[in-house]
Amino acid sequence: MGNNQKAPGKGGDSDNISRQFKGTETRKIYQALAEVKQPQTRRELSKLTGLEIASLCRALWDLVHYPRTIKISHYAPCKTTGKRVMHFYFNRKGVQDGN
Repeated sequence: MGNNQKAPGKGGDSDNISRQFKGTETRKIYQALAEVKQPQTRRELSKLTGLEIASLCRALWDLVHYPRTIKISHYAPCKTTGKRVMHFYFNRKGVQDGN
């Protein structure tokens, strides 16, 4: 490695792109939930945001577990598949407490 090269995963361009995209995913999720004002499944969020379900899974997991601004509202049958799925919505307590 030359003097000007960064080691992989050590703040290179791919890390910056990853962080920027993650912020975009989060912003789209927040906007979609604020717009519809009711709990949504991953499939519904995918349609509203234009993000793939696989991308939503990681973003939602992060939002449910780290800043805790999104919560699993309830489990109910999916309107499309009929399978029991999670519905996500804002965690009012997490937003107010800053957790």
